[in-house]
Amino acid sequence: AEKVGAHFVWSDLQPMAPTSAYPAFVLGNRFPSLGPFNRWTHEAVSAGWWHMNRRDVQVMRQRWGLPISFGSPLRRARAQGLLQLHGYSPSLMARPKDWGPEHILAGAWDLPHEAAQSLPGDHKDAGFTQWLENGTPPFFFGFGSMAILSGEELLELVGDVCEDLEIRGVIGAGWTELHGPDCDLPEGVAIADACDYAWLFPQCS
Repeated sequence: AEKVGAHFVWSDLQPMAPTSAYPAFVLGNRFPSLGPFNRWTHEAVSAGWWHMNRRDVQVMRQRWGLPISFGSPLRRARAQGLLQLHGYSPSLMARPKDWGPEHILAGAWDLPHEAAQSLPGDHKDAGFTQWLENGTPPFFFGFGSMAILSGEELLELVGDVCEDLEIRGVIGAGWTELHGPDCDLPEGVAIADACDYAWLFPQCS
């Protein structure tokens, strides 16, 4: 955008913009709220990102004939009132009171049905579809992009829960590796990798 002189809009699917309402999410839910000092955690995460990526950013800027940036371009853009679209529901996370008008909480974003169905995924797997149809609607266990380090323990845990409650379960694997040689799928449990959730969720309990 800077190269061609165009405006740009920042978008995210989770609360990422600095606020004093809560600490930076990447620190985990065990990190205590620091009240008005929560904003410092966001700034620290932003500074850490810049420290890890500035060399690559400088290489790209040189390649495009742009001057070296001595600070994070994103931080500079935010200071200039960068328009930011937040693609998640306010029912999940309320709009912080210290956000300015440049922050637009746009609600959850959905792909049209035809577009989602055209993408590769388990919604095209005949065996998975048959498993869904041949039993009671399962519970869905999902962790988004939070990778679970021990896939075997996760499988065992979900299997135990399903057995104790006499339910079936679908695990949304996300970034968790659940297909290792030592991972035995518990009875009544299926794994969904990439999948059209708008298609899957109505079939779940």
